[in-house]
Amino acid sequence: MDREKFIQASATTRVYEKDLLTKAQIDRLIDQESLHQALSSLSDTIYNDSIQKMGRDEEYEYMLSKELKRVYELMEKLSPDPYLIDYLKEQYIFHNLKVVVKEVILDEDLSHAYIDLGDVNTVDLKKYLKDDDKKKPSENIYYGFAQKALDLYEEEKDPQIIDISLDKDYYHRLLAIAEKEESDFLLNFTKEKIDLVNIKTLFRANRQEASKTSLDRALIEGGNIDLKEFDGLLNEDLAKYKESFTSYTVSKYIDRAFERNNPTDAMLDLEKAIDDHQMDTVKVAKTVTYGPEVLFAYIVSKETEIKNLRIILTSKLNSLSRDFIKERLRESYV
Repeated sequence: MDREKFIQASATTRVYEKDLLTKAQIDRLIDQESLHQALSSLSDTIYNDSIQKMGRDEEYEYMLSKELKRVYELMEKLSPDPYLIDYLKEQYIFHNLKVVVKEVILDEDLSHAYIDLGDVNTVDLKKYLKDDDKKKPSENIYYGFAQKALDLYEEEKDPQIIDISLDKDYYHRLLAIAEKEESDFLLNFTKEKIDLVNIKTLFRANRQEASKTSLDRALIEGGNIDLKEFDGLLNEDLAKYKESFTSYTVSKYIDRAFERNNPTDAMLDLEKAIDDHQMDTVKVAKTVTYGPEVLFAYIVSKETEIKNLRIILTSKLNSLSRDFIKERLRESYV
């Protein structure tokens, strides 16, 4: 990886960072009484043009999806190396793979669930999955991932296996990109996220009283925590989780997730801890003069901003309390 290639792109990205919403702007949004007032308070932000094109306040998803696509298109043109953007777009590609597989199984139109990012033609993929002959295997690796998930479902008739299979392929794909580019930054980030996702899987399996076989099937290889470390933890309490992983770098997020020591709150706290880990990781870009970290941080910060806006606007639509919103908001970059 040639960091020098990112000098100009990093400088330009610093300018784009000025459009990120500040804490004061987010707080102002939370304080609004209605969805309409919340959208009006965004009139002096980068979101205003999209808001003006909305037919109704309830169409805020149009605004959010348009902004996400705009940012990715902007950064694709700016980045001197496509691998960084490819790495980040994988999440949307695999989301769409899950939707396609479920469309084929259910024989329903789920196109409303697609995210308009990624380079996989979902129409062609659906035709490929429905073609019983498949005389020629597709050279597109994503078709193979989708086919594997579909085959596993046909064998087991368990809808959960679709997500399990594609989640594993997703994280292995991220590791492959990071290793190919010899990016320690992305490699460490991916390994730590796998650790946190596996802990979430362990916690969910515990709550569902799942078998060890089910847990082993869902755990993802490639993190810093060896999967053998999860043996014997299936029926343990939250305190045991914290004690078992103290030597790993993700331990502070585990402590944070289970701080309230309440299984009811723990899943929400764990989801937030995973996002907080991501934001803490990208904040390293504040100390980096130039490099891929700067572009990575901006995109992830924008994704977090959009996630927070979705939480706020959905809460306003449903007249939910300020405390409800605050509890669910993710840490922001600004």
